[in-house]
Amino acid sequence: MSPIEDPDNLDIVVMNIVEQVMRYQDPFWCLYQRKQMIYLFQFIKRFCKTIISNNLYQSFSLSVIILNSITIALYTDKGKTNIPFFDAIDPYFLKIVSSEMLIKMTANGIIFAKGTYLRDKWNVLDFFVVMTSWINIYFPNLLGVSLQALRILKPLKMISKQKKLKVIMFALFNAAPQLYNTIFVIIFCFWIFAIAGL
Repeated sequence: MSPIEDPDNLDIVVMNIVEQVMRYQDPFWCLYQRKQMIYLFQFIKRFCKTIISNNLYQSFSLSVIILNSITIALYTDKGKTNIPFFDAIDPYFLKIVSSEMLIKMTANGIIFAKGTYLRDKWNVLDFFVVMTSWINIYFPNLLGVSLQALRILKPLKMISKQKKLKVIMFALFNAAPQLYNTIFVIIFCFWIFAIAGL
């Protein structure tokens, strides 16, 4: 048996996507241009991964969420004491968190592969908050229902930024089934006092 045919003498070489593209050949048109587009996309993808892994960028993103949460807390409904400054600054917060979402989607993929953006439940929450915010801007009374109340979901994005908060939330969710009886007793007591107050 020749060395080439001997399985023990075969070396397995793991190539990244760029090396695979360089070695790829086919008889179809625009092969060079297609390879260049893949190179460009891989460069953008690596650049986006560098951004989201940067500690300075993560601190900036968390600061934006905290400031946005403060403005939501200070914001009051129209017809009351409404501050125009909050209406003017809110779209800028939305653009920042939307750009962060797009950067993460570019770096990790959207949904199909393992480890992509929408495979993470906390990212699904972020996606829902961002999309409802855009819908509230362009379709404020979609189906006759105002989505303004969904602004209160924006501070929940802070959970996806802090691993310790995730641990606390998971602990609360896991403990919820054990608290059913306690919650029922509390609701029953509130109900009795509500009837007595009438």
